[in-house]
Amino acid sequence: MGREGEVFPTAPHPLISMKEADKIKTIVVQGVIVVLAALCLFWTVNYASAQVSLEEKGNSQLRTSDISPFKMAMEGSEGFFDDIRDAGWKRLMERIQTTPSCAASCAAEPAARWYQNNWEPNFTCLDERRIGRWGDGGKWVCDPRRIVAKAEAGHGCLVYSVGSNNDFSFEESILRDISPACEIHTFDPTIGDRPAKPLTDEQITFHPWGLSNKNDGKYKTLQTIMQDLDHGNREIDILKIDCEGCEWSSYESWLDKGIRIRQILIELHQGTEGATPVPAMKFMESLSQRGFVIFHKEPNTLGCGGRCIEYAFVKLASPEVRLAGIVNNTRSRT
Repeated sequence: MGREGEVFPTAPHPLISMKEADKIKTIVVQGVIVVLAALCLFWTVNYASAQVSLEEKGNSQLRTSDISPFKMAMEGSEGFFDDIRDAGWKRLMERIQTTPSCAASCAAEPAARWYQNNWEPNFTCLDERRIGRWGDGGKWVCDPRRIVAKAEAGHGCLVYSVGSNNDFSFEESILRDISPACEIHTFDPTIGDRPAKPLTDEQITFHPWGLSNKNDGKYKTLQTIMQDLDHGNREIDILKIDCEGCEWSSYESWLDKGIRIRQILIELHQGTEGATPVPAMKFMESLSQRGFVIFHKEPNTLGCGGRCIEYAFVKLASPEVRLAGIVNNTRSRT
């Protein structure tokens, strides 16, 4: 113990310059900011994911509920449109009811004029998408995501493509841009028993058959084709047709009882002259009466100068069922 007032020397220790201290402080602050940012990002991503999950779960529960806000669309589309709220569905149905079929009387006239003046689209698919190449050959498909969801749910995906001319770009695009799980059958009696180039994808099967309203050699009704391929109980998700006029002699067989088609993507050729009602008018009325609505229309100016035209139809419930569903659901909520 030292004497009073005696000062003992302290142990020497390293000194940190102000510059070094500022540098350390900056590193610490930056580290804290990075950690906080990471935590915020983690929280945001997980919160958003949880919200999406809850929304999907909620929508799923709503779809099966008697008070579902999607009930009109579910009933009116036979389950195809399961996420359109009643108010939006009413507007879509009103458009169908108020869109005239003919500019005047749909009287016979050259195809380029008849198709320009009559049967405009009366329905909208919010997510329609062109499948296949640009120009001649591609088709507009209504909401492909719904076909994807169906396939992923284990309910399959079936596509019939009538008319190929050795071009399989549409079929290949279906597998690439919609779902590789789609089962595709291509029909063409005009190119021989097999395509010029071997098909490389096992999901595409070629048949040297043609469509007709009666069975005659290589020409078969759609019902017979489905039975021969063991598809009698299945729905055709997409029926794509470009057969240079075979539509007029075969379309009645597409609409036979028991055949279920969700979308028809077709190029119509001529069919607008002769006795009234002309073939095109009969065709349109037949599809309309069975619940098909038009969601896309475009002239083929490249291949036939507007004398043939591309139409895309999607199947809803029959007009009577659609109207009754709106009336009944409206009454139940008032």
